[in-house]
Amino acid sequence: MNTSIAWPGQRAHRQCQRLAALGTLSAGIAHDFNNILAMLRGYLAMARTTLDPQHPVQVELSEVENAAARAISLANRILNFGRPHEQVLGPISIEAAVREGVSLLRATLPGRIEIVSEFATDLPAVCGDCEQIQQVLVNLGINSAQAMADGANANRRPRVDLNSEIAGAELSKKDPLYPEYVLGKFGWLKSASMNFSWDLDLWGGKRQAWEAALGRSRAAQIDAYGTRIQLSVNVARAYVRLGYAFSQQDVAAAELERAGKTLAVVHRMFAGGLGTRQQESLADSQVASAEQQKSQADRAIDAARSSLSVLVGQGPDRGLAITRPHLLDPVGIALPDKLSVDLIGRRADLVAARWQVEAASRDIKATKTEFLPNVSLAAMAGFVAVGSENLFQLPARTYSAGPALTLPIFDGGRLRAKLASSDAAYDQMVARYNGLLIAALNDVSDTLSALTSVRKQITLEKRAQEDALKSWEDAMSEYKGGVSGPLTPLISRQQLLIADQRTALLESEEADISVRLIEALGGGFGAAGNPASNPNPG
Repeated sequence: MNTSIAWPGQRAHRQCQRLAALGTLSAGIAHDFNNILAMLRGYLAMARTTLDPQHPVQVELSEVENAAARAISLANRILNFGRPHEQVLGPISIEAAVREGVSLLRATLPGRIEIVSEFATDLPAVCGDCEQIQQVLVNLGINSAQAMADGANANRRPRVDLNSEIAGAELSKKDPLYPEYVLGKFGWLKSASMNFSWDLDLWGGKRQAWEAALGRSRAAQIDAYGTRIQLSVNVARAYVRLGYAFSQQDVAAAELERAGKTLAVVHRMFAGGLGTRQQESLADSQVASAEQQKSQADRAIDAARSSLSVLVGQGPDRGLAITRPHLLDPVGIALPDKLSVDLIGRRADLVAARWQVEAASRDIKATKTEFLPNVSLAAMAGFVAVGSENLFQLPARTYSAGPALTLPIFDGGRLRAKLASSDAAYDQMVARYNGLLIAALNDVSDTLSALTSVRKQITLEKRAQEDALKSWEDAMSEYKGGVSGPLTPLISRQQLLIADQRTALLESEEADISVRLIEALGGGFGAAGNPASNPNPG
């Protein structure tokens, strides 16, 4: 039993944390996606430049370039929406800002919630910040969706109202209730009453509606858990890329040192008449290539640090303070021989989808109860006085109480249409859950296969690395013994560095796939220990 109490301020604080995590996650994904799109546009520009302007493929390439431009624009909007930024005020179209915010909101809210937007014609431009307007709109929409569960639960409870009224009226002269000498021609009617009403909910329809709303609220809560898991996965994978970038930098620095020594040896040989101009040019090109690899490795480190800065919601200065990571050994990740489906069922997206299915099922049950008769209780107690008499006196008291029976007989097919809509929504949620389950099983299977393959490649590459190391050590021994020249160990050193680079790449892939496997198996989301993970809200 969960006995913790969440005060309104705590709930609001947690909601702010969820929104912050969601914004940071979307900014990180948009940042990486934008980098990929920028590279794609670069290759497209090269392809269009290489081909003849009248080539028929130019039309298709132009369409691809336009699609990439639209994708970059969308990624930039998500990036600007999700990351912290300084307030920039300027003339904006309020209609365009709201439409874009509504499109983001539709992707966030459940599919059963319909958003209808209406705009006045000829809206003038306003001075404001487009991103802040969209953030306010998304926050209002999410808060309204979560308030629906509280509203559904309130419908199950008794209701008490306090009413008071005073009204004046010209009294009728035909068959008056009171003679004219009692009230005169004009009278005042005063009343004060307390009303009580309670729908008994004999068939549990309102409870089912409340549990459906509660289920969707819990699904949103679990989606927030999934967002934090996804954010953690992106941070871990960014650290893996940063670690590999540092390994690239080490190999590039060693290769630059080796190429420099080789060039110095070739210079001495050429000066002594033992080398050729071709050997000297080849050695110089190796130095230039090593410098390019070193520059590329430095850029990879800066890019990985920048990605981490975006993921943690900080500026680029934060990335400069990130030191070289010490990655954990991915070999420690082990799975049982027989992988239980329950392990995959811990995934946050599957748990949230089960809640959505359960909520749709509750909607059907709630709709079916509307076809049945229902009983409600009503009571009233208060005071009524006419004329100038004192309202609050014992003779002016009045009260009433009694049950009421309602039974739908003809409604033009409204209830049947509502039931059909609930059935369709349930089928949609079941199909979505089945699709997520199949995708999760395939994801785990593909990730396990990739992990097995990369570990086998690492074993083979380490053997090649050991052979290259032994070859370099033998070459050094021969050089020190005067058996071979100074170029032999430098050439063997190059093969060893190539093997080191391939090993570092495979080990980074192993770490990255291991993180993806953890994510595919739930990412640490405790479905059993989380009170919002059991889709049976009894």
